[in-house]
Amino acid sequence: MTDQLTERGIVLSTSNLGEYDKRLVILTENLGKITVFANGARKQNSRFGAASQVFTMGKFMLYPGRNTYTLHGAEIEKSFLALSGDMEQYAAASYVCELTEYFAQDGLPGKDLLNLLYVTFQQFLSGTMSPDTVRAAFILKLLHVEGVAPDMELPEGAEPDRLEKLWLDPEEGHLTADPVGVGRPLVMSSTAIYAFQYIYSRPIAATYSFKISDRASDELLYLAEKLVEHHLDRPLRSARIIQGMRAFRKNS
Repeated sequence: MTDQLTERGIVLSTSNLGEYDKRLVILTENLGKITVFANGARKQNSRFGAASQVFTMGKFMLYPGRNTYTLHGAEIEKSFLALSGDMEQYAAASYVCELTEYFAQDGLPGKDLLNLLYVTFQQFLSGTMSPDTVRAAFILKLLHVEGVAPDMELPEGAEPDRLEKLWLDPEEGHLTADPVGVGRPLVMSSTAIYAFQYIYSRPIAATYSFKISDRASDELLYLAEKLVEHHLDRPLRSARIIQGMRAFRKNS
């Protein structure tokens, strides 16, 4: 077997294989998104049991194969399994992982995304923001890190101190003062534009260093989800779960 590698990462998703094994998708600093087989992880008292749980951050000792890796050992640095204790936090954290898995690429360093995941999980656990607000900010920062976020530069003639609303053109990825000819323009208030600009401008560690009203948070989440829909070619399973929870709350 080839030489062992050690990579820091976070487990994004897991699935069962056979009677005792697991397949993990891990976001790593240097290798990006990788598939890892944890043999015997579901056996009682397995040394891989804790390390093969979703939301787990640590150093993973790996044997590389052709396109996948085999887990040889692990050193857990931080477990965020506490997120599983709250249904809304768990659903939002699952969404964050699923969206990261969609955007992360094999073979490309994932340090920025890994840092963003870490501070996002920490923010969920702090409870100082609603899960929906955290999720909205995460989406915008992820799109910015990946280089596909819409430009928030004001169109010519728009005055920042007199701004009421503009429209966002998802196709072209910029703001416009005239939505005529835009396919499905998204209305943006000055508060939302400022929030976008603020999240873009902050270092990853300070992504969540803002306060926002419930109304503005609702607008931010609506816009973020619409932008994600524009980039995805399939619905996220976790998004459907969140929608179901929303419908339940609305009808209860």
